[in-house]
Amino acid sequence: MSGERTARIDELFLAAVELPPGERAAWLAEACGDDVELLAEVKSLLVHDSADGPLRAAEAAVHGTIEQASREALVDLPETIGSYRIVGVLGTGGMGTVYEAEQERPRRTVALKVLRAGLATRRMLERFEWEAEVLGWLEHPGIARIFEAGTADTGQGSQPFFAMELVRGRPITEHALAAELDTRARLALMISVCRAVHHAHQKGVVHRDLKPANVLVDGDGRPKVLDFGVARAADSDLRATTLQTRAGEIIGTLPYMSPEQVSGDPAAVDTRSDVYALGVMTYELLTGRLPIDIAATPLPQAVHAIAHEEPSRLGSVHRSLRGDVETIVAKAIEKDRSRRYASALELADDLQRHLDDEPIVARPPSTFYQLRKFARRNRALAGALLVSFVALAAATVVSTALYLRADEARRVAESAGAAEREARELAQTSLERARAAETEAGEEARRASAQAAIAGREAAAANQVRRFLTDLFLEGRQVDGQSGRLTVRELIDRGAERAWTELSESPYLQADIMGVLGLVYASLGLYEEADPLLAESVRQARNRPGSDEHFLAVALLRLGKNRRDLGQYESAVELYEEVLAIGPDTAGVQPDEIAVTRRDLGMTLSRLGRPREARVHFERALELAGEATGLSDSFPLTVRQAFAETWRREGDLERALEEMLVVEAGMLELGRGEGSDMARLMVSFGDLLLGMGRLDEAEERLLHAKSIVEAGRIEPHPDFYLIDGQLARVALRRGDFDAAGERLAEVLAQQQARGWHDHPEASVTHFELGRVRLRQGRPAEAAKHQLRALEIVQESLGRDHSNRRPPLRELGTALTALAAQPWTGSGPAPWEPLLDRALEVLESAGHHGDASALLDATLQAAEGS
Repeated sequence: MSGERTARIDELFLAAVELPPGERAAWLAEACGDDVELLAEVKSLLVHDSADGPLRAAEAAVHGTIEQASREALVDLPETIGSYRIVGVLGTGGMGTVYEAEQERPRRTVALKVLRAGLATRRMLERFEWEAEVLGWLEHPGIARIFEAGTADTGQGSQPFFAMELVRGRPITEHALAAELDTRARLALMISVCRAVHHAHQKGVVHRDLKPANVLVDGDGRPKVLDFGVARAADSDLRATTLQTRAGEIIGTLPYMSPEQVSGDPAAVDTRSDVYALGVMTYELLTGRLPIDIAATPLPQAVHAIAHEEPSRLGSVHRSLRGDVETIVAKAIEKDRSRRYASALELADDLQRHLDDEPIVARPPSTFYQLRKFARRNRALAGALLVSFVALAAATVVSTALYLRADEARRVAESAGAAEREARELAQTSLERARAAETEAGEEARRASAQAAIAGREAAAANQVRRFLTDLFLEGRQVDGQSGRLTVRELIDRGAERAWTELSESPYLQADIMGVLGLVYASLGLYEEADPLLAESVRQARNRPGSDEHFLAVALLRLGKNRRDLGQYESAVELYEEVLAIGPDTAGVQPDEIAVTRRDLGMTLSRLGRPREARVHFERALELAGEATGLSDSFPLTVRQAFAETWRREGDLERALEEMLVVEAGMLELGRGEGSDMARLMVSFGDLLLGMGRLDEAEERLLHAKSIVEAGRIEPHPDFYLIDGQLARVALRRGDFDAAGERLAEVLAQQQARGWHDHPEASVTHFELGRVRLRQGRPAEAAKHQLRALEIVQESLGRDHSNRRPPLRELGTALTALAAQPWTGSGPAPWEPLLDRALEVLESAGHHGDASALLDATLQAAEGS
C-alpha cells in the first residue's frame, strides 16, 4: 500500500471518528465516492475502534481483569505474606500483585510479587518461577536483585511469591523529561542500561520485553532493569524441558519488538532482539517519539510496519542528532539483525566512544545499500525509473553525437587562427627553453659535484667505521686471557664507552660510530640504550657544514624511528618533519629516504590520533615509491597496511579489512610469508578482526605472527610484544578471564623487563589487565592497573589525549566497586589510598572536573556500603 493511500485512509478514519456513529455511513459514502476498497479499509478501522470491536473488547477485558485485581488487592490487603509484613500495593497486573513489604531480618523494604489466586496454571507457574530463577542468576547494579522465592498461604490458598529489591523511581523516559536531561546525560543513562542488559546476556538471558516502563531510574539517577517475566534463555538447551515459547506466539510490547519477534518464530529471537529494543528506547529517549508510530494502527498493519517500514532517521526529528548518534541508533534498529550490533555491550561502547569524542564503529549505510532497499520497497517505481534511465541514456547518446559533429566544425574554423598564434609562440618558447636548459645544466653539475663530495666523505667515513669495529671485535676475542667470552651486548657496550671517551677529538668519526652503534642497540630492542647515541649523532651532524645535510637527514631518520619505538611520538614527528624540511635538492637526500620518512611520519601521526594527516603522507610515499630505486619490493604494501590502520582507527573496519586482505595477498605473492613485515601485518590484522568480533580469524592471524616471532629469524620490536596481549583480548571476549589474565600478566612482565615502564603500549596492557581483574572480582588490583594506565597516557601522549578516557572510566568503575565492599578494619579502607593517588594524578594534569566526579562517585559507593 502506498504512503499516499495509507495517509488518505488515516485522514478519513480520524475524521469519521469525530462524527456521531449515525452520521458516519453517509459521510463516508460521499467522501469515498466509487472507491469501494477505500471505503472498506476505513470501515474496518472503525469496527476495530468501536466499543464492541475486537481490539477494544480485548483491551477492555485486560483492563477489567487488572482493575478487578487492583480492587481485590486493596480490599483484601493481607497483613503478612510469609515472613513479610505488607505495607501497601505498588501495582497489579495480569499475573498478580506487587506489594510493598517489610522484611524483619535483615530489616529492609522489598517489592513482594505474588501470583494472583486462580492463575496458578502450569504455564503461569512456569513463567513465574522462571522470572524468579532468572533474577537469581543476575547480579548487577543495573538489575533489580531478588532476595527470596517461595510459597505462602494468603487465605486464598498457597500462592507463589518472590521478594526483590524495591526500586522507587520513574520510567526512564519520564525521568529524563522531569529532570530536563540534555542529550549527553540521556545517552549516559542508556549506556548504563545497555551494560546491565549485556550482563543478562552473558548469563544466557534474553529479556524480550525491554521498554521504558521496565527501566526505572531511582532518586540517585541510576537506572534499574525490571520485569524478566518473559525472558528466555539465549542457549536453547538451557530450558529445553521447561519454559517453551510456542511457535507463532508473540511475546513483548509491540512498539519495542524487533522484526524477528513480531514474526512469532521463537528460534529467530536472540540477544540482538534486545539490542533492537534498546535502540528504540534510545530513539524515544532522545526525541520523545517512536521510530515507527503504530499507536492507532491495527495489529496486522502494525506488525507489517515493524517488519518492513523504514523508521524515520533521528536527524529528521532534530538536526542536532545528525551524525554519530543517528548512525549508532540506525545500526541498533536495523531490520536485518546481522547488520545490528552483535551485543548490547557493542552498542554501549559505541555510545561511549561518541561521548568521548572517539571514532565510532558503526558506519552509515552505503548509498548502494540504501538504493537496494528502496528498490525492494518500491519495485514498480524502481522499474519505471530504470526504463526512464535507459531512455535518457539513449537520448544522451544521440544528442552527444550531434554535439560532436557541431564541435568538429567549430574546431576546423578555429584551427587556422591557432596555427598563426602557435608560430609566433614557438620562437619565444625556443629561446626560453634554451635559457632554462643552460640553467638546468649548471644545477645538474652542482648536484653532481655535491653528490661526489658526499660519496667521497661517506666512503672515507665507512673505512674509519670499519676499522673501529674491526679493532673492537678483534679485541673482544681475548678477554682476561680467555677466547670468545664477550657477548654481542658486551661488545656493543664496550664500543659505546670507547665512542664517548676516545673519539671526542674526532667528532665526524664519533658521530658516524654512534649512529652505527645506536642502530645495533635498536636492532636488539634496546631502545633506551640506543637513544643517547643516536641523539648525539644528530647533534654533531647539525654542527657539520651545510654540504653534509644528507648525513643530518639520515641521523634524524634513525633517531625518529627510535623515538617512535620508544613511544615518544611527538618527538618523532618533529624529527621526521625536520628531514622533510631539509629537502632532496640541496642535501642529496634520495627519494627512497623521503618515501620512508613520509611513511614513518604517517604511522606516527596515526598513533597520535591524527589519521587524516597521516593519509596525506602515505599517498605521497606511494608516489615517491615509483621514483625510488633503493626501496624493497614490499615497501608499497607496508604503506597500504599503514593506510588500513588509519581506517581502523577511524572506525571504518570494512575498508580497513579490504586493504589488509590486499596487503596479505601481496606479501604471499612476494614470498614474504615468514618475515617481520608479515608478522607486523598479522598483528594488525588480528587487532582489526578482534574489533570486528571475528574471534577465530583474529586468533588464527595472531598465532601465525607468534610462530614467526618464535622462529627467531626477525629482529625484536614492540609490536611483537603485543601478540600475547591481543590473544588475551580474544580470551576476554570469550569470557575466559583466567586465560586472559595469565597472558596479560606475562606481557606486562616482558615489557617491564625490557624497561618499557612508561611506553604507551604498557598503558594498553595495564588497561586490559585492569578490565580482566575487575571481572575476576578483584577491584583493588583493577584500580591499580587503570591508575597506572592513566598515568602513562598523560605522561607519554599528553594530558588531554583521547586515550586517557577509557582507563579513567574503568578506574571509576573499579574504585566504586571497591568502595561498595564493607570494610571493618581499623586502618584506612583499601580504596582510600588509591582514590588519593588518582585525585593527585588528575589534579596535576588539570582535570579538576574528572577528579571531582571520581571523588563523588567513590564516596557515594562507600556510603552505600
